[in-house]
Amino acid sequence: MGRLGAVPGGNDPILSVLVGRYSEPHRRYHTLHHVADVLDQIEGLVAQGEAVVDIDAVELAAWFHDAVYQPGGPENESRSAQLAAEALGGMGMDGERVERVATLVLATARHVPDGPDAAVLCDADLAVLGRDRAGYLRYARQIRSEWSHLDDASYRRGRTAVLRGFLERPLTYHTRSMRRARGARLIENVRDEIERLSDDGRPVDAALHDAVA
Repeated sequence: MGRLGAVPGGNDPILSVLVGRYSEPHRRYHTLHHVADVLDQIEGLVAQGEAVVDIDAVELAAWFHDAVYQPGGPENESRSAQLAAEALGGMGMDGERVERVATLVLATARHVPDGPDAAVLCDADLAVLGRDRAGYLRYARQIRSEWSHLDDASYRRGRTAVLRGFLERPLTYHTRSMRRARGARLIENVRDEIERLSDDGRPVDAALHDAVA
């Protein structure tokens, strides 16, 4: 933040707000651990040669992209972008960069990037879909826990629709590095979860466990 022109000590209140947001009790997946993973994935993609125009904006967007999160909330990303604009703008950061950060946060709503920075951010955000089986199932259980207010039947319908949407996309990953590293595994994981969510008489929580999870 100091390097980007923020007022002295300006990062402290922002960090405090973000830690508070990502530590809310209803969160199981969209936590600081997720933020750390997204930042790691961004670093990895850049190290593999993926083009980035403004790495600082990308990393700041990673910090803010789920700052406002309510399961199913239609304005999560727009409110997170607004929070980013208000927090960063109030700390003296360059207005153009603040706008870029807010725009990148908005790109995570649909994960359809309009440039290289958004492609890296969106792929980093969805990297979990291409994790190893145990890691993916852990993520799937965390998502179910965040949506614990829904009964199993309702959750099955909604989650399956989301998962089928990933399979129907021309591209889920937009960088070559992520497609090569995790594209095939993403398809396997999503198809496996869809199968697990079919109503075979087991509760959803039980269906998302197996011997290797």
